[in-house]
Amino acid sequence: MVAVDEWAAAVRALVNVGRKPLAESLGLAPPSGLEAERTMWGLVTKLSRLPCNERRAALDPYRSGGGPGA
Repeated sequence: MVAVDEWAAAVRALVNVGRKPLAESLGLAPPSGLEAERTMWGLVTKLSRLPCNERRAALDPYRSGGGPGA
């Protein structure tokens, strides 16, 4: 069980380190608040599943530093 916990911690660390570079590569500026960032990533996830969806405009506030809590 200890190996699983260590693996989970390593994966969480990799995700945390890669959040900002991934957001920047997508043209997004991560907001300062955790809840706002979760909302942003939820929208990114929905957009990746439904790229021609009308919800794509919901990411506009997060583009180029204009995000909530930025």
